[in-house]
Amino acid sequence: MPLVVAAAEDASPKRSTAYLLPVSLKATSSGDSMFKVGAGTIWAATEQVDMSVTGTYEVSTPNGIATFWGAGSGESGDSLPWTLGVTAALSGISDADEFIGPGDEHPITRAKDSAYAHCKQMCGVSSTPDVKAFCESRMTYLKDRAGQALFSVPPEAFCGGQQEMARAAEQEPDLGVSIEKKLEAAKACDARCADYGREGCTLPGWPLEDPVGFPTENLCAAGSRMYLEAESPFVRRFPPWSARLGMKVGRASFKYREARSQGAGVLLEQSKTPVIGKAGAAFSSILARGPVSLTLEGLANYRSEWTASKEKVSWCRPEGDVPLDDDDPSTTVPSEVCNEAVFKGPAHSNGVQLAAFIGGVDEARGNWRLSAGPDLLIGTGEERFLGLFRINAYLSVATASSENYKGLIRISPAIGVRSLKGKDGEFVAFLELAILGQRLLFSDEFDSL
Repeated sequence: MPLVVAAAEDASPKRSTAYLLPVSLKATSSGDSMFKVGAGTIWAATEQVDMSVTGTYEVSTPNGIATFWGAGSGESGDSLPWTLGVTAALSGISDADEFIGPGDEHPITRAKDSAYAHCKQMCGVSSTPDVKAFCESRMTYLKDRAGQALFSVPPEAFCGGQQEMARAAEQEPDLGVSIEKKLEAAKACDARCADYGREGCTLPGWPLEDPVGFPTENLCAAGSRMYLEAESPFVRRFPPWSARLGMKVGRASFKYREARSQGAGVLLEQSKTPVIGKAGAAFSSILARGPVSLTLEGLANYRSEWTASKEKVSWCRPEGDVPLDDDDPSTTVPSEVCNEAVFKGPAHSNGVQLAAFIGGVDEARGNWRLSAGPDLLIGTGEERFLGLFRINAYLSVATASSENYKGLIRISPAIGVRSLKGKDGEFVAFLELAILGQRLLFSDEFDSL
């Protein structure tokens, strides 16, 4: 939830332990796809720092997203590579810009007063749905406040002619009926008390208007915009900085045909299940605050991978005869059953990924984030270098629970240059789509932003 801190209040955030349930499904135009699910927790490590630990399970494939549901087929029938990972993260706690002065003069208080007054003026003037909803909500709010104010008012506080009604109201077993009768008595004593917001009523608590306490989400559309614009310098929806460190370890399984040393020329089926892994760090920071805040983020990781051979071997065996014409089976030709398999074992490679992005985030409403920058991969395998300029667009499509857990869509187009072993560089373009479930518009994991 956003933190709004006035100078007169204790600036220390009130935080409780929360649970993280990250999930993501990613697909790229190159065929690389990934599914990841995890669980973690975040807690207050110090007064100014939160700490989180997240564990993840991830499977990936180079053969398209349909492979996850068995609709695709791997080149070798291998099982999908998987990893188990853990990320430890530290994130700063946001403090509002300092304001020196009485609490009732704080810009947020004045903004709420102005927004409420603007919406109130529209009652009876505008019939738009947002104004009607505000006016109805305001009357309910004022009646509730009137009931709270009258609950403790003794009958002797009413004018002489209405004291008996006030006493009878206190004998009512139904609290709602009791308050309604006291309201009628108050209005009979002084017509000014019939208007909950009017000055001059001598009953305690009048006037009952309290813009600061009125629910912000019930303001009319124009008032809501006024309030958000004034509130944004004092609202922090995202940590001012976050640093993450982690690693992943797993297995990749391969089946292939290759000659053993003692049986040269005989290609026997073999299998290999090597360890794969990744380790690295990531950071994000907000450099300048505003309705759209300036962001800087980056990551660096080292990876150890195994890649299946792209070479194929095939063989056939005789399997009876097949007629050239089913209507005349006297003429036949020999038939064969053929098989195909991957030739040679997988190749090991190491790689380093470096990325840095600058962008902006919607801090006023927390609905979107945009960033752009270089994303580089330097490796020892067939792909020696991949240099991309990538744009990342995050859009919040759902928000759940008081922890502001978000459902996101990420769209990441990229263009750049790729260099393969023994070949000249070539131009490449990719489009990556991802569905994400995470706590914020920023990732809590070491290998993603």
